[in-house]
Amino acid sequence: MIIFLSLGIILYLISPPKEISLTRVQREDMDAYKKQEENTNLFGILKIPTINIENPIYQKGTPQNNVDENIELLEETISKNKQYYIVLASHSGTGSHAYFKNLEQLKIADKIYLTYQNNTYEYTLIKKEEAPKVGEIEITQYDFSYIVLITCSKTKEDKQEVYYAKLDEKINKKQNL
Repeated sequence: MIIFLSLGIILYLISPPKEISLTRVQREDMDAYKKQEENTNLFGILKIPTINIENPIYQKGTPQNNVDENIELLEETISKNKQYYIVLASHSGTGSHAYFKNLEQLKIADKIYLTYQNNTYEYTLIKKEEAPKVGEIEITQYDFSYIVLITCSKTKEDKQEVYYAKLDEKINKKQNL
């Protein structure tokens, strides 16, 4: 009898665990938990309607904030007079993580939106330029709040494309963009 009991315990311990079958409500709760956990690392949402971009931006120092998997937040600077600039970078190639692959299609006056801390901010593209690709980039300083988008040039291996958009206004998040 002890042999059968021991054999039963051994079989129980080495048998693969059964998958848990969650109810609909349990799955919804788990999905909400996972979503909430991911959102703790969220900086904001970038949306550029004219080139069909809507992607999360993750906070600096988090594993998700990297150019190989997402749009990377390189810098966020707020000055003494409450003006700020935000610098974002992404790939422009053909891969699934080339979020800025159509950035060159932007035209001056196109709108860019950033949702940050439950507010949506509207920007207008004011400048496009090329910069040398040397591992660092000099950002033009303005006396107003703006966002900078950086990607590699599709036609020149030694260049980067830099796009500047000026803050127009804070708009209601519930408004359809």
